[in-house]
Amino acid sequence: MKSKSILIIIVVIMATLIVFKVRNDFAERNAFEQSRSIIRQQLASLLTKWKADSKWDKYIRQNTQSEVAFCKLSMSKLREVWLAGNPIMFAGNIEEISALDSVNNRVLIRRGIVTNPSYVFDEELILRIAVNNSMIDTFITHHPDVVSEFSLLDGVVAIVTIEDILDSIEFRQSDNEKYEKIEVVIGDAKLLDILYIGDYSFSHAENAEIEVLQLLAGSNTIIGKQDSIEAENEAKRLLGEK
Repeated sequence: MKSKSILIIIVVIMATLIVFKVRNDFAERNAFEQSRSIIRQQLASLLTKWKADSKWDKYIRQNTQSEVAFCKLSMSKLREVWLAGNPIMFAGNIEEISALDSVNNRVLIRRGIVTNPSYVFDEELILRIAVNNSMIDTFITHHPDVVSEFSLLDGVVAIVTIEDILDSIEFRQSDNEKYEKIEVVIGDAKLLDILYIGDYSFSHAENAEIEVLQLLAGSNTIIGKQDSIEAENEAKRLLGEK
């Protein structure tokens, strides 16, 4: 009788722990999805506000017929898109902040592989932006992860216009102590807006969901002025719904 009671107690404890874990996992997943949803809405709002191009990385590939993630970019296409004077969305990580003058800092943002897994270029793309000291200080105060060397939550999205393009070659030492030649393309940019995205990743699926939010809002960025029924039908098509 005593052993039976002990067994029942053990079963009850195990069941309680399982229920607790399931609830905890559900709560964490729900919080994760909510944070992703908020970022998608913020991104859609930014893209709509500035009519920013979020698909330029797909256009500048040398081989636009292939959907292979690793590819080379076309400099002629890059110049066409970046120097058109239109706002673009650039996702990456803040690599360096240095003093430019008494009121501005120079901020370097490198296009990240983690934030942009859909198209990974052989060349490295960097934005060089002059940002008011107080603006960047406030941004870092609210989001210290963006300048943390060991944080994986350092992603940012910048809405910019590109004023000039510089390209150069860098030689970096690899793990096997050999030097590798890296092509680097730098865009001198004017910052219009900036958003903290943490570890958000722009996969094809995430991009489709952001596009859906723009479509449902009647965004000029994607389809121009269409009524809500047309937008909803297009949104369903993007998500593969019937």
